[in-house]
Amino acid sequence: MQKSWNLYQMQLLQKKHDLKFHQDIFHLPYEDRMRHYVSHYAKYIGRFAEASSKRDELLSMFAKTYTDTFIINLCASDVCNLNLDERMQESFGRSSKTLMGYASYVKSQPMDLEEMRDWAINSLAKPTGRMSKALEDLDHLKPPTGFNSILNDGVVDIMRMVLIGSNYLTRYMDFDIINSSLKRWKELEERRIL
Repeated sequence: MQKSWNLYQMQLLQKKHDLKFHQDIFHLPYEDRMRHYVSHYAKYIGRFAEASSKRDELLSMFAKTYTDTFIINLCASDVCNLNLDERMQESFGRSSKTLMGYASYVKSQPMDLEEMRDWAINSLAKPTGRMSKALEDLDHLKPPTGFNSILNDGVVDIMRMVLIGSNYLTRYMDFDIINSSLKRWKELEERRIL
C-alpha cells in the first residue's frame, strides 16, 4: 500500500467511507456528530486505562486504539472543516510530505510501554475534557468563548497525539497507521449487508 499519503487524502477517504457506511452518524447535526466523536475519545481513554500490562496485549491495544482514534479524528476534522495537513504543519512548525513525517520532528526521550500508556491517557484526556465541557456548555445554551477554537484545537491536539504515539509504537512493533486504518475500514464495510 502507498505509505506516502498525506492527511488530506486520508480525510477524503474517510468522508467517502462515512457517506456510504455510517449514514446514521454522518447526517446528524454537527453538534451531535461532535458529541458522538468525543464519546469515542472517552471510550479510548478507558481502553488505554483498562488495558492489560502483558506486552503482547498492550501492543495490540495500542495498535487498535491509535487506529480507531485516528479514524474518529478524521471524522471529527470533517465536522470542524479542518485541513489537517495545514494544521499539523502549524502544530509541528514545519511541513511534511508524509503523514508520519510530522511525528518524526518530535525530539523526545524513549518511553517504555507503561510510560507510553500514561502519556497516551494524559494526551487524549486533556483535549477530550475541553471538548466535552464546550459541548456541555452548548447544551446549557451558554457556548464558551472560542467554542469553535476549542473543538478545532482539540482535534488537532488529538491528531498530534496519534501521530506521535504511532511513531513511538513503531519502536516496539511493525505498525503503519495508514495500512491499519485501511484494514479497519474494510472490516467495518464488511459488516454492512447493504
